This record gives sequence, C-alpha cells and structure tokens, in this order.
Amino acid sequence: MANGKLFVLVALFALPLVLFGCTTQSDEKILLQFATLQAKYSVNENFSTSQSTMNTYISALAELRGKSGGSAAKIIDAELYSTKTFYYYNKALAEQTAVSYPDVVCSLKEVKSLMADIDLSASYAQKATNAISALSDTEKLKLRANQLEMMENYLDQILKTKKFYDGKC
Repeated sequence: MANGKLFVLVALFALPLVLFGCTTQSDEKILLQFATLQAKYSVNENFSTSQSTMNTYISALAELRGKSGGSAAKIIDAELYSTKTFYYYNKALAEQTAVSYPDVVCSLKEVKSLMADIDLSASYAQKATNAISALSDTEKLKLRANQLEMMENYLDQILKTKKFYDGKC
C-alpha cells in the first residue's frame, strides 16, 4: 500500500513538470527559430505587403509562441502584435479601393469589413506598443530598429483612418 501512495505522490509531482516544464524551449533556441522565420518570410527589416505571406508568418509566429516562455515569449508577443497591426491595416487599405468616395455607403459589406479591420489593427497597435515598451533594451534589439516608433506611427495613421470612417458612419 505504501508503494501505491508513493507512486501517486511521485506522479502528482511529475505531471506538472511533464506538462509545463517540457513544453517550452530555451530562449536561445526560440530566438534562433524566430530569426530564421524572419529570414524565411523576408521580414527582417520591413513587413511584407503580401497578405498571404503575412498570414503564413503570423501562423508560424503563433506556433513558435506556443513553444516559448520567458524573455523569448515577450519578444515574440511584441512581434506578433506588430505583425497583426500591419496585416490588418494593410488589409483595410486594400479594401479602401472598393469604397466609393466621397459618398461612403456604411451599410456595404466592404465598408463594414474595412471598419472591422481598422478596429483590429488599432487594437493590435496598442497591444504592440505596450508589449514593446515593456521589453528591456536588450530584448528590443531582437526586433526591428525603431519598431516602437513604427507602431506608434501606425497607431496614429490607423486612428486617423478610423476617425474618418467613424465620421462618415
């Protein structure tokens, strides 16, 4: 009977270690994979204007984020929010070509889709700004140069676009 209790005790102790301890990889390994992803999708210095490339990059980042913890997770979160900001804002800009100016018909699905993408990009820009601001100077070096300023500029542009459409609708 004592062996059974010992087994249960060891199993209860080991289960969290197996479930949580072995699912994350070292920061160095994750950051190397992160750099490899950036090179693979050619987004080391700038984001891609290709929606399919960015969508695939976002998926790959999300998968990598699931394997990470600690400092690497914070860096990948900042990149993921930044990437989603660009993706949804770029998508909204592309959708603007289907909108008739100056008579914006707010009930059209194109306008509704555009406004939804503007809202998503604004939300992600705020998250990106907060996430990047929370990084140490060393962690920020793993992102693009001036990525915080870039996200602040995107947020400003996004809010101006949002204000325009909110004024029309």
